[in-house]
Amino acid sequence: MSLGSVRQAQSRKNILANIKNADYRRRFFLYRSTGFTLVELIAVMVVVSIIASAVVTSYSSYNQWMDKNEAVLGMLRTLRKARDYCVTRNEKFFLTVDAEQNTYVLQYKDTRDSLYLPQAASAEFTMPFYTDITSLTMGAEHTSKPSATLEFNLFGEPVIDYNLNIYINNGERTIVVVSPTGYIYAR
Repeated sequence: MSLGSVRQAQSRKNILANIKNADYRRRFFLYRSTGFTLVELIAVMVVVSIIASAVVTSYSSYNQWMDKNEAVLGMLRTLRKARDYCVTRNEKFFLTVDAEQNTYVLQYKDTRDSLYLPQAASAEFTMPFYTDITSLTMGAEHTSKPSATLEFNLFGEPVIDYNLNIYINNGERTIVVVSPTGYIYAR
């Protein structure tokens, strides 16, 4: 055999081997599954459920915080309305906060008549069940009291010389009535 015929024989073997490999590759790709396996689907479902539970828990906590915040801001708006209402009518008014009953009452004039604000059905306001007035401090000693009454003069200023602090949900939020200006804010 000549050298040329040996090379031709080897190239024929290589060509036949490549054809067999190509056929194997073609069959592999033709019969290969194109979907996801059950294990892959379960793994994805587990990851998605973990993320979803974290999001739902976070959203639920956020909603609870928003409800509590809205209750505090509602009380703040009511106190400011009462102060402004009485200032425009040259009347003094009284704020009585009861931490045990979770209520606050608005009264005005020296006779302590119930103060019905416009668009309010009552002069006594109860905080929602998820919001708790935990304590009150008033005076120099800052001792906690179960209830307190604060008198505002004709100019909407507290008559006492010390701030009134209304602690809500164990100090999570605080409503402060500043003396002597009568400024009311939440922190």
